Amino acid sequence: MVENLVDAGRIGPTALVLVDNAPGARERDLLLNPKFPDFLARELLPLLRKNYGIVSAPERTVVAGSSFGAVAAAYAALRYPRRFGNVLAQSGSFSMVPPLGKDAPPTLMQQFAHAPLLPIRFYLDAGTREGFVLPGSTTSLLESVRHLRDVLEAKGYPVKYAEFEGGHDYACWRGTLAEGLVRLIGG
Repeated sequence: MVENLVDAGRIGPTALVLVDNAPGARERDLLLNPKFPDFLARELLPLLRKNYGIVSAPERTVVAGSSFGAVAAAYAALRYPRRFGNVLAQSGSFSMVPPLGKDAPPTLMQQFAHAPLLPIRFYLDAGTREGFVLPGSTTSLLESVRHLRDVLEAKGYPVKYAEFEGGHDYACWRGTLAEGLVRLIGG
C-alpha cells in the first residue's frame, strides 16, 4: 500500500515500521503506559536512525495505530511532540483508562485539554458500527473518537476526521490507513 502511494505520487518516499506488543500485553502496553512512547522515542527512533539512516523531521513522522494502538499513538505524540508530529488514529478507545482505580491517569481527552497546544496534526477515524461500550469505558468507541476530535479542535489542533461504514476491524482500517497517510504527509 505504501509503495503504491509513493509510486502514484500521493506521498513522498516513506519508511514504514511496524511495532507489535508482547503476547497478552496489549492493554498493559498501549493504554497510557509511558514506557511504550518512551521506547518509541528514546530507543526505536535512534535505532532506526543509526542502523537504517532513517531521518525524518517531526512534521513528516507519523505515529499510527488502531484500537488501543490508536490510544498509544496519540499518547506518544502528546509525550513527544518534537518527534511525532502526526497522529493517525483508527478506531481509538480514547475514553479507556488502565484499570488502576484511583491511581488511573486522566483520559487522553483530559490530557490534551489541559496541555498547551503542541505542533501535532491528527487524522482520526471510526466506524459507524462502533457504537459499543467497552468494559471500563463510559462512552461508545465511536463517541470517544468524536469526543477527542472535539477536544482537539477546540484547542486549535489541525484534525481530519472521518467515519467509515463498518465496524472495528482491519478490513475497514486498511483503506483508511492510506487515506490518513495521504492527509498527513501527502502532497
